[in-house]
Amino acid sequence: MGHPHSEETKKRLSLARIAYLSNPVNRRKLGQTTKKYYENPENREKARLHQLSRFPNADYPNKFFVTICPVCNEKHQVRRSAINKWLNNHGKTYFSEYLNKVPCQPCTARFYGRCKAGEPIKRGPSRKLWKGRGRAAGGYIWIHLTEDSYFFPMAMKTGFIKEHRLVMAQYLGRCLHPWEIVHHRNHIRDDNRIKNLYLTGQGEHTGLTVLETRITKLEKEVRLLRWQNKQLLQRLEILNFKLMSGP
Repeated sequence: MGHPHSEETKKRLSLARIAYLSNPVNRRKLGQTTKKYYENPENREKARLHQLSRFPNADYPNKFFVTICPVCNEKHQVRRSAINKWLNNHGKTYFSEYLNKVPCQPCTARFYGRCKAGEPIKRGPSRKLWKGRGRAAGGYIWIHLTEDSYFFPMAMKTGFIKEHRLVMAQYLGRCLHPWEIVHHRNHIRDDNRIKNLYLTGQGEHTGLTVLETRITKLEKEVRLLRWQNKQLLQRLEILNFKLMSGP
């Protein structure tokens, strides 16, 4: 193993990397090299094992923390968002103690009765209480389609598709292109009525979102100004009444 770099050497390497990646040609070459590297299954497995072998501490700005399940003693990943509440309430003093007590997802599912020991976790259509749809992170509604469905080419590999895209496709009678975006007019992601949906492209959708956000902000400011106006008028009426009534 080589000697660790000093802080000054790390800074020089970081600046050299920034200067190298500032060139679009170099970025394209690096992307092509990385793509060729990960096309090999052995390299993908090496990268996965390397990620699992890391144990970042609480100060490490990583999306996942790798820990050991106290039930099955297997390595698993814990989302940082799942432990932010603990960090806010208890600080980083007891973070390592809490991280070592988090069970993995299969053990949690068996504890709550979602699956029996030795069986995989039941997801989506394999669950007994499955109703053909579910809500995922972000507030969107997901629908599961079978392979004989006309709109199955729009779905993911698992057969799931966002409900608002499916509603628009059914309304138009065709599958949507990947570059077509379905926009919610009232910004409520589970309100998938056809009158609340608007079909647009990527560039138009970005401009539309910025414009609607600006309009919403201005409407709030107008409401605040109207309320302040009303309060000032009431104070003026009170002052006028006091002046007319005299001492």
